[in-house]
Amino acid sequence: MKKDYQTKILVVDDSAFMRQFIIGYLREYGFVHIEEAGNGKIAVRMYETQKPDVVLLDLIMPVEDGPDALGQLVALGAKVIVVSAVGQEKVIQEMLKKGAKGYFIKPFFSAQEIGAKIQEVISS
Repeated sequence: MKKDYQTKILVVDDSAFMRQFIIGYLREYGFVHIEEAGNGKIAVRMYETQKPDVVLLDLIMPVEDGPDALGQLVALGAKVIVVSAVGQEKVIQEMLKKGAKGYFIKPFFSAQEIGAKIQEVISS
């Protein structure tokens, strides 16, 4: 486990359960500055005020979905990692073309995988 006390992360998913699942992995890896949002609209507002280092963004959400939020976040300079369900591979590829820095297929990843990807994205 790599301790990381500085990196700020925003977890965006409409499912409170999934947010807590991801946050659990982030804490296991050593991240401590973690915020969460339930939709893309809130995520964009939070990014503007808090400037997290990385945004973990779900694609399918109410109010404002991931693809719409991604465009706004990237325009604001955010480093975004898409977190999506199995079967969304085509959409994920489109999001990478729109500026996402990487992706995870939920719930099939580990604390080590997510931590390493975040470190990679921050370093890029």
